[in-house]
Amino acid sequence: MKNTGILSLFLSVLAVAFAFPINAAESQHRFYVDSGYNYIDNSESSEGTWTTTLGYSFFFSPYLGFDLGYTDTLSNGASFQDGSGDNVDVKYRSYFAGARIEQPINNYSSFFARGGLGQTNLEETNVSFEPQTTEEHSGINPYIGIGAKMQPVFAEKLELSVELKYQDLEKDYSAASFTVGARFSL
Repeated sequence: MKNTGILSLFLSVLAVAFAFPINAAESQHRFYVDSGYNYIDNSESSEGTWTTTLGYSFFFSPYLGFDLGYTDTLSNGASFQDGSGDNVDVKYRSYFAGARIEQPINNYSSFFARGGLGQTNLEETNVSFEPQTTEEHSGINPYIGIGAKMQPVFAEKLELSVELKYQDLEKDYSAASFTVGARFSL
């Protein structure tokens, strides 16, 4: 049921976005890199790991765009204990697509929200035994993010950003991340 609530919120925000006037965006194509700290939660505990996102945005107007991207946890992932007390490392990757809505604050900064669906692959590796055993779980799950970006005065095609993002994962896991990033316009 939690997926239905997030998807309903995303569709509501998307409907509001279509009320904005559609004009030609200054730059329709943007590539971005975000990196930051990610908390993976399994309803019993929450553990941290580093995450990186590579993406591309195409803007239909200054306010509305389409996002494509890839998110991956770096290092060994987050360390948990399963029900029998074994140590389990959890990491995930996600290929995602969704809508991006931006609201300018002034000429150099704006707020944004984005959301959509991601093909997520969750990997649980039991590291208590040799050889280590790995289980993979995959599915299509919603994500949603909010953030702010600013354009430095000295770099016309560069934007710096901060974002808080939530992603549902398989097996009752979820991920919440705080990232900083850079966006490059063509």
